[in-house]
Amino acid sequence: MRLKPVILFFAFTMFYTSISAQVAFRPFVGLNASTLTSDFSDADWQRAAGYQAGLDVQFGNRVYFQPGIHWELINKDLVPENVIGDFNTEFQATHIRIPLLLGFRLFSDENASLLNFRVFTGPDIAFSVSNSEHSFLGIDLSSNQYRRLHWSWNGGVGVNFLFLFLDVGYKVGLSEYFRASVGNDARTNVFFGNIGLRLKI
Repeated sequence: MRLKPVILFFAFTMFYTSISAQVAFRPFVGLNASTLTSDFSDADWQRAAGYQAGLDVQFGNRVYFQPGIHWELINKDLVPENVIGDFNTEFQATHIRIPLLLGFRLFSDENASLLNFRVFTGPDIAFSVSNSEHSFLGIDLSSNQYRRLHWSWNGGVGVNFLFLFLDVGYKVGLSEYFRASVGNDARTNVFFGNIGLRLKI
């Protein structure tokens, strides 16, 4: 993936916005729903609920840069086709995510200390911590058949209210989730919602 120029751009933006920027720490918790983009020949992926927690740091005012570190648990159900009965298998994975987001506030914080709205976008990289191991309808998935690093692209909207915030967004997977030996080129897409505190310094 040729994401190096993108990362350099976001790093430059972080430097530029931090020269005279206000800084806010943002601890949060949230929920997610994830799915994989490519099914197996005799089984389909379905969304299941997961959750995440983490800490972001915002540098800037109306335009801001937001790196962070997130712990994430995602769940997916593998549902067999043309099989009578409940044979669903749950797959679970945990990741450490490092997002590098660029955002825009509708108003400066000085003019909208009560309520403000935001949009944001940017890449993140997820480091795989653990994955389910299953043998299912001839599909054998062991821990060494999952890729260790996963790139995604984020987009979303947010609301600030006093010292609270709410973010809702979507991560589009940019890299394959499984190794080539699995024969499935699926990428992980994740819908997420986070709520947390804004601690300005």
